[in-house]
Amino acid sequence: MPVFQYQATDASGGVSSGEVSAENAAAARTQLFAQGLTATALHEVSSSATSPTTMPLNAAEQSQLVQQVSDLVAAQVPLSIGLRALSEEVPTERLRQVLMGMSDDLEAGVSIEQVFERWSKSLPSFLTGMIRASSRAGALGAGLNQFAAFTKHRAEARRNLLVALLYPVVLGVVSALLAVLLLGYIVPKFKSIFEGFGMVLPGATVVLIGLSDLVVRGWFVLLLIPVLVAVGLRVLMQNAGAMQILYHLPFYGPMLRYRGLSEFALLLEMMIRNGVRLPEALRLAGEGVCDANVSEGAFRLIPLVNEGLTLSDAVSSLPNFSRELVYAVSVGRSESEMCESLRMSSERFNALSCLRLRFFGLAMEPLLVTVLGCAVGFVVIALFMPLVKLLNDLS
Repeated sequence: MPVFQYQATDASGGVSSGEVSAENAAAARTQLFAQGLTATALHEVSSSATSPTTMPLNAAEQSQLVQQVSDLVAAQVPLSIGLRALSEEVPTERLRQVLMGMSDDLEAGVSIEQVFERWSKSLPSFLTGMIRASSRAGALGAGLNQFAAFTKHRAEARRNLLVALLYPVVLGVVSALLAVLLLGYIVPKFKSIFEGFGMVLPGATVVLIGLSDLVVRGWFVLLLIPVLVAVGLRVLMQNAGAMQILYHLPFYGPMLRYRGLSEFALLLEMMIRNGVRLPEALRLAGEGVCDANVSEGAFRLIPLVNEGLTLSDAVSSLPNFSRELVYAVSVGRSESEMCESLRMSSERFNALSCLRLRFFGLAMEPLLVTVLGCAVGFVVIALFMPLVKLLNDLS
C-alpha cells in the first residue's frame, strides 16, 4: 500500500508532519481528517515494501504467520499493532514484509477478510477460503488454529518421511561412491595386469571390466542420474495416473496413498466445519492436498455434487479414492457427524501411513545391505578368479 508523507494543521493551528498509509492521496486526506488534521502538503514517498502478487511464502513461513495472527486474535490485541510489532522479530525478510503489508492494510481500514484476500498470492488458496468463511461466521480464531494444526500435521508427515529415508539414502550414496571407486580406479589396475599376461578371462570378469569401462568413459553421466531420478519422481508425483501406478509399489506406494487421503480428509473436514459450501470445500481441499491423484478426484467430485449426488455416491463412483474414504463420508447425516467421521478417518489414514513408512524403512535396510554384499562379492570373485588361474599357471 502506498505511503504518503504529509504536513498538516490541527484545529488549534498546530503544525504536524509524518507518514500515513492509504490507497491513494484522497484516502490519505480522509484518514488525516478523521484524526482531526487538515493536510497542507501531501506526497507519496514509497509504496508498500512488498507486492502481494510477488511475495510467496514457504510452508514454514505460512504456518508462522497464521499462528501469530491466531495468537493475536486470541489475546484480543489489535492486529495492525500486533503484526507490525511481530514484523520486527521474525527471522525472514519475506515474512517481515508480508506482516508489515498486512499491518498497513489493517491501519487503512481494510477488514481482515479482505487483507487475506489481498495477500492470497502469498498464502495457499484453501487458507484464504477458510479465512473468508470463518470470518463471516465469527470464528476467525478457530479457523486459524485449525490451519495451524494442519500445517503441523503436514510437517510431521514430511519429517517422518525424511527420517525413514535417511538411512537408505545415506547407505545408497555410500554404496554408489564405493562402486565408482572400485569400477573407476581399482578394476582398471587389474585390467592392465590381465592384458599384460594375455589371459582369457571368465565371463564374470568380462562383465565387470565392461562396467568399469562405462564408468571411466561416462562418469559425468553418473552425476546426472540422481538429478534425473529426483526430477522424474517429482514429475510422476504431479500426475494423477502416475500416482495410481506408484500406489502399487511395495511399502512406499500404500504410504503415499494413505498420506494423500489423510490430508484430503482433514482439509475437507476443516472447510465443512468452517461453513464452506461443499463444492467450494472440495475445490479448496483439492488445491491444498499434495497428492495429484486425490486432487484430481476432488475436482471431479464438484460437478457430480452440483448435479445432486450425495458425497458418498460421488466418491464411490471415482477410482481416485479408497473404500475407507467412501465409508468416512457416508457415516452420519449431519455436517457435524460427517466432520467427526472425516477427522477420525484422517487420523486413521495418518496412522496407516506412518506404519507403512516404518515397514518401508525396516525393509529397505536389509535389502540394501544384501544388494551391497552381493555386489562386493561379485567384484571380489570376478577379480580373483583370473588371479587364481594365473597363479596356478605360473606354479
